[in-house]
Amino acid sequence: MNYCTIPSGARVEIKYLAPEVEYNRLLHWVQHHPHGFVIHYPDRIINNVYFDSQNYGSFWETLSGFSSRAKIRYRWYGESFFPKEGTLEFKNRKNQYTWKDSYKLSTNILTESADWKTFFNKLTGSLPHEARCRLQENPVPILINRYKRSYFINRDHTIRITLDKEIKVFDQRYSPSPNFTRTGIFPHNVVLELKFAEKNRERVSQIFWDIPVNMSRNSKYVSGVRGILEY
Repeated sequence: MNYCTIPSGARVEIKYLAPEVEYNRLLHWVQHHPHGFVIHYPDRIINNVYFDSQNYGSFWETLSGFSSRAKIRYRWYGESFFPKEGTLEFKNRKNQYTWKDSYKLSTNILTESADWKTFFNKLTGSLPHEARCRLQENPVPILINRYKRSYFINRDHTIRITLDKEIKVFDQRYSPSPNFTRTGIFPHNVVLELKFAEKNRERVSQIFWDIPVNMSRNSKYVSGVRGILEY
């Protein structure tokens, strides 16, 4: 798929960043909002391996605000650092529209004994040609991040909110195998994300005018790279 062409199922995603001390205040605001947000999924741990080029092309595209760009990550859920299955995701973005090209992998490719070369070979060997070519443009595992996510949805299931906390970043740049001990510098923040269809944009702006804390835009990958570069 040409990630510069917006598909009909694309959604709008807006992320905000706030100090982690504001988490309970934000949670209370979501839970008591007049639009009736309820728990959508149970809380869970999210883990991501982010890939980039040697010169951090994806990082610079995001930082510079390129209108069309994509991030590549291998994602899995749960406490374990070595999952039995995961999903390779190309998260495409054009302006504020986002969509994913996802490839679920049931083979156990991230193991305690595997180095990054073995992991990459297993990963590419499990992908179709187009996905393999896209991954090979950004083949370097830069970082792993890990956080706890809470999920909410409104009454008519048109607007979703996620709240992420306990964000950790692990530097992979100089490790021949996955590193889960050497962390980068990452501020104690919480990330709130709104997800909705374009047709609901005006409604969303009316709903969220009273978010109770001052928040700024955020990219976990950009923040993570900054953290490991400052380590």
